[in-house]
Amino acid sequence: MNAMNNSKSQRNNLSLIAEKFVLDSIRIEHPEWVDEEGGCPKCNEYYESLSDIVIMQDINQ
Repeated sequence: MNAMNNSKSQRNNLSLIAEKFVLDSIRIEHPEWVDEEGGCPKCNEYYESLSDIVIMQDINQ
């Protein structure tokens, strides 16, 4: 059971790293979307729209 929890934890960590990488890439590509405080709601919305596309492609396969 511990190995399963460890594997799940590693997948979660990799998912967070991948999400951060994509969000950072969006920020670099669209610096005009980043506000004065460093936030980027539009980046988050764009990331979520990309996630929706990936999920829909998985469903259709």
